[in-house]
Amino acid sequence: MFAMIRKAAESLRPHFRMEGAVGGRPFVLQEGLPTRDYIHRRELLGRCDLALPPRLADEVSVVLMNRHLKSTLEQSAYERYIDDERTLATTGLPEEMRWLSVYRELRWPQLPREFWRHWTVLADHAAHAASWVDAPLAAALMEWPRLAPDTPVVLLLLRGKVYLRVQYSPREPVLARHAGTVLQIACESGQRAWGSTRRVAAPP
Repeated sequence: MFAMIRKAAESLRPHFRMEGAVGGRPFVLQEGLPTRDYIHRRELLGRCDLALPPRLADEVSVVLMNRHLKSTLEQSAYERYIDDERTLATTGLPEEMRWLSVYRELRWPQLPREFWRHWTVLADHAAHAASWVDAPLAAALMEWPRLAPDTPVVLLLLRGKVYLRVQYSPREPVLARHAGTVLQIACESGQRAWGSTRRVAAPP
């Protein structure tokens, strides 16, 4: 029995954690238990506060996810929330499903077709999306090693913070290290677009 308890405790312990800073803003990426039902086994969750001015933090909202996850969420929303008249009920939708109904899907020709085959970008304002999802960030997403097409990935810029959520197996450290690279580049892109020089002492 004690061996089972020890094994269970070991399964809860994070095996991967990365900390760093971009332009004085700390970021952290850590493995943990899934917090979304579309992620199984383990989850990599990253976060960085860009310290944007309040007006910008409220205005800038961009959601990026892989196309397989978008299809999965759309199908789930359809099955759970479509009534007999085929109208979508938005009340009570999980956050990720609300993004699909609230934000527009966007694309622009400056990014390669290969990127758009695998990734989708949702936002209110095309200029915000294009400013954040620039060539370096798109390249990092396309160069992700050992990332299966059906692995759920969500990258967000909401309320002045960058978030990254990835399904993860502890046997895939290369995937985890590249997730840290993606998070760092996403923070750098946000700082290039909107800037922040305020510093804090410790990671969030």
